[in-house]
Amino acid sequence: ELLRRAGAIFASEGDSGAAIPPLREAFRIDPSSPAAIVPLADAYLLAGWFDDAVTLLDEAIAAGKGRRTPEQCVYLHRKAQVADATGNRDDQLAFLLEAHNCNKKNGLVAADLANVAETLGDLDLAAKTLRTITLIDTDCPISRGEAFLRQGRISHRQGDDKSAKMWARRAKREEPDSADIDEFLTELGERV
Repeated sequence: ELLRRAGAIFASEGDSGAAIPPLREAFRIDPSSPAAIVPLADAYLLAGWFDDAVTLLDEAIAAGKGRRTPEQCVYLHRKAQVADATGNRDDQLAFLLEAHNCNKKNGLVAADLANVAETLGDLDLAAKTLRTITLIDTDCPISRGEAFLRQGRISHRQGDDKSAKMWARRAKREEPDSADIDEFLTELGERV
């Protein structure tokens, strides 16, 4: 625990060179613990040691024997971060989707999946993920109101203004004071 804490302190300061040795030692002591694997993978990412991060994460994923668990979700999310850092957007999307399928209640993964899918133009996947976000009760960077609003914007882009209005109204109920929602409703010809 002390080694993990020491590594976390160095990592929070951006010093991956100082963070990696204690985190490696913590991992050596307890190699099957997500509490040892994830911080070490994060330190490798911080250092730009992507091959080391991938090797560590692949071993952790293989140890899971194909089970869909919250831990597997976290490992796959880190692999998506490596793919993002190396500019491989298709792999990033695939890892995020797999991570989301392991744990649909992970708000960080769902938000990243929705954002990347929308950026890459996979609007159906983005909308589906945003619908999932509206049902998540844990922390998520995308609020329910924003998820409804983005579903409305996607519907509008796809030419389905009836659905766009429905999503925008739901967004308005969630966040009645949002200027973005009011602007979108006005764009759709709705009175605010």
